[in-house]
Amino acid sequence: MLKRKKHFMNSTLSFPCIFSCALDSFLEIASCLFLPHLSDLTVRNEFTELLFNTCSRYVESPENSRLLEEIREPIWAYLREQCPSFSARDSNACFSQIFEEKTLGKLTSDEMNIFSSLRTFQSFCETCQKDVVLNSSILVNFVTRSALEKCKLNYNSWPQFVSSVQTQPGKLKCPDCETPTCKPVLTSAAHSKFVFIEFAPELMNVIKLYENISVGQAEYKLKGMVRSYNKHFTCAVFVQGKWTYIDDLCRSVKEFTSLAALTKQFKQGWFFLIYELSNIFCEVTDFSACTDSIDREMKEEVNLSNKFCVVTDFSAYTDSKDRGMKDEVKLNGCEKTSADIVKIGHFMNSVINTCQVYSCAVDSFLEVASYLFLPHLSDLNERNEFTELLFNACSRYVESPENSRLLEDKT
Repeated sequence: MLKRKKHFMNSTLSFPCIFSCALDSFLEIASCLFLPHLSDLTVRNEFTELLFNTCSRYVESPENSRLLEEIREPIWAYLREQCPSFSARDSNACFSQIFEEKTLGKLTSDEMNIFSSLRTFQSFCETCQKDVVLNSSILVNFVTRSALEKCKLNYNSWPQFVSSVQTQPGKLKCPDCETPTCKPVLTSAAHSKFVFIEFAPELMNVIKLYENISVGQAEYKLKGMVRSYNKHFTCAVFVQGKWTYIDDLCRSVKEFTSLAALTKQFKQGWFFLIYELSNIFCEVTDFSACTDSIDREMKEEVNLSNKFCVVTDFSAYTDSKDRGMKDEVKLNGCEKTSADIVKIGHFMNSVINTCQVYSCAVDSFLEVASYLFLPHLSDLNERNEFTELLFNACSRYVESPENSRLLEDKT
């Protein structure tokens, strides 16, 4: 989002006792952070379509205060209908109600990928002698003092708590007999584009704010914050390398070169954080069909600098010996000498062009086959269907120009 001279102004400036600061803070953040992802969607539900239209008109509109009021009104009317705390249009709005299922509506899989993490847990019911599967999603991670104390964590260890919430479901019950099942394991996890965290009032003035946190196998960077101070909502967004602080009671904004500088001037009241996915490249996370312990031990994490493919099977992490073995396996795919690299271009993962379609397994196989198998395949007088197909693919690959589209055709 480009920096604007004007922004949404609190409605109380024109209509006394009618406050829009919660909505204004949300729209400023949505225009900066959510709009690029919403614009990529081909299908949107009622709320995301309304949000997309509002944010699009906002960033494209001229600097006109009355026009901004008109742009804001449709989504404000929607929130007054869906969120009880917004109906009175007073200073008692509950900001996180915007992120509840009732407000967001039924999300498509692509919309879920933006706002909600998806997890699948598997357990076993000894009474019914059958597997129990739980599919769950998380929109907002609520951090309270009692929850941290229950996990024996101090206030500044809240990122560890958030990560554990994402990967540990607690106790599961069998849907048929209602008895507790065996300890569940995480078999699949899809990280959302954003992670939303809300702190309870007793924590928001004592916790430490981190610019980067780890959630499961992904890393997230702090991109937006909402502040509640003296019953007034303001926000800050990370735009073009700077933190921009927006108060809808002030016509100008304030810019800060760092998070430390921002929180030094505005120390209290930060209660809602928005983190954006920063460095996960792709995930292959579903190993529910692999129940043999030997198979599980063979699934490891492969880190490729900042871009990596993560193969996450948490079922083997219950044993400390297994966990130690997993920590030791780090294959740095960037440590190749110039003699090892014959081609500048190579097969690229199909997920870069087609969302949720991954080719990393076949890409790895073709790279290996082109270096090791091709010389031997070329010596054969006869080849079966597969070896002939492999020979042709590898031959075309090593002889081809550096063209990504052409390499896709070879697979």
